Amino acid sequence: MRSVNIRMDTSATLPDGRMYAILAADNRIKPHGVPPTDPERVKLHQTMSAYAGTYTLDGEKVIHHVDISWTTRLGQEQIKSASIAWMVTF
Repeated sequence: MRSVNIRMDTSATLPDGRMYAILAADNRIKPHGVPPTDPERVKLHQTMSAYAGTYTLDGEKVIHHVDISWTTRLGQEQIKSASIAWMVTF
C-alpha cells in the first residue's frame, strides 16, 4: 500500500458508541462531468477510503474497531490521538 497525504479526514464519534471516517487524498481529481469517465472513476476510487465501526477511549487515544470498510480495514483497529478540544458531547 502506498502512502498519500490526506487532504480531508471527516470523522464522527456518536454517543451510541459508533463512529465513521471518510478520507480523501490530497491529489484527488475532480471529474470533468457526471458520470465520471472510467479512467476518472478508477482514480477517484484509488484516492478515497471510508470505514465505520465502534470506538473505545483509552487515555489520550480513540480506538476505532472497524466492522465495515470501503477498503481493507475490515477487522482492524485504527488508533488515533484524542483531544478534549475535538471531542463533542451530544
